[in-house]
Amino acid sequence: HDKEFFKRKENDFLVALLADSFGMGVVPYDFNFVSVAETALQKKLSDRFQRIAIHNFGIPSIGMREYAYLLTTEVLQFCPNLVLLCVFVGNDIGGGFDSKNSRQCFQGWFVWTVANRVLALLGEVSRGKGMVPIGEPMEKTLVTKGSPLPSYLFDNSLELPTFSKEAFLHIESSRLEICNPHNSSTARKFEEFFKVLQYIENLLKEKLLVVLIPDQFQVDNLLYDRILQTKDRPKQYIRNYPQERIIEYCLLHHIPVLDLLQPLILAEKEGKTYHLRDTHWNTHGNRVAGEAISSSIFLKCQKR
Repeated sequence: HDKEFFKRKENDFLVALLADSFGMGVVPYDFNFVSVAETALQKKLSDRFQRIAIHNFGIPSIGMREYAYLLTTEVLQFCPNLVLLCVFVGNDIGGGFDSKNSRQCFQGWFVWTVANRVLALLGEVSRGKGMVPIGEPMEKTLVTKGSPLPSYLFDNSLELPTFSKEAFLHIESSRLEICNPHNSSTARKFEEFFKVLQYIENLLKEKLLVVLIPDQFQVDNLLYDRILQTKDRPKQYIRNYPQERIIEYCLLHHIPVLDLLQPLILAEKEGKTYHLRDTHWNTHGNRVAGEAISSSIFLKCQKR
């Protein structure tokens, strides 16, 4: 979901970005947080470099093992100055892999995950739960150049939901388990996550910047309260537990990390940052994330 990639030359500044469906942005291309960050960087660094770009390697539904696979098979050949590893805490934690068998892991992921998600979407539509047609989320990203922009991009009160209330609450409630340190699977998921992160860090060294993408329940107070009501032991949950664990690891291993939680919490006070019952950022959320990322990269350049 980007312009044609190029290999970095001496006078270029190139960033590669690994992400899941957040890389797609679920908004028109120019409003995607990657595009926002790239445009801001081009303005800030135009006096220092001939070409400035962020290559967007975002692919929907992937996670840590696929990020590692893409890094070794595609990203490194473009010789980027910096690689942004965008970790969505909602479902990127876990998913360990055997680096010697990463190709098979990636192929196995594709058939199972895509089939699962298509069946889930069809199930929502067949039950008539009020979800928008399957084509609607894609229409949010594919806007013909020169055509009028949909009004819901600027007024979220006009937006149709992607999922029914029941389905959306189920998704967010299941994701909250990563914030439960008492859950036996949570420790195992973090162990798998840190193994892959270590593998990636060993490849990139100082070229790595970890970007933490929060889940909506960490930003939306009403949603968080609603989810806690579905739990038998709500006091077991620590809302920002994933960020605490990952930041602690990154500080210990001297890995630069950008946490988008606080910028999005502040932005939420001005207006919604996520699409209506969708789990992805709207234009407001994408803009906030893109500006925070461009500022972080610019500061990193200033230190060189």
